[in-house]
Amino acid sequence: MIKTKGCTFYEHVNGGGVSWKVNVEWIAHDGGQPSKNVYGQAVARTGPWWNDRISSAKCDTAGKLKCLFNGFEHADFNGRNFTAGIDGKIYNMPGFTNDMLSSVQVLCSELW
Repeated sequence: MIKTKGCTFYEHVNGGGVSWKVNVEWIAHDGGQPSKNVYGQAVARTGPWWNDRISSAKCDTAGKLKCLFNGFEHADFNGRNFTAGIDGKIYNMPGFTNDMLSSVQVLCSELW
């Protein structure tokens, strides 16, 4: 089931500390058939506990389905941003992004 897929964010590097899973909830792009759809979930504000606290992430993969995330420095998808996570491995936030994310978008699809 696609709605159980997404990305898990961690308080510390290498997947350490407290974790928070963001599952995709809606179709972000309708490609006309399930294998061509892009599913997404947007979190405009990570909330007071997670704000500026994310240090690593791991996104799901299942067969052809791969998930990734867009991380943003500020709430409401503003500020510096980057995309990562498509390979299903733990991703440690580099440089400015470590403990600096305030909003995220999670996307899953068989297209990438």
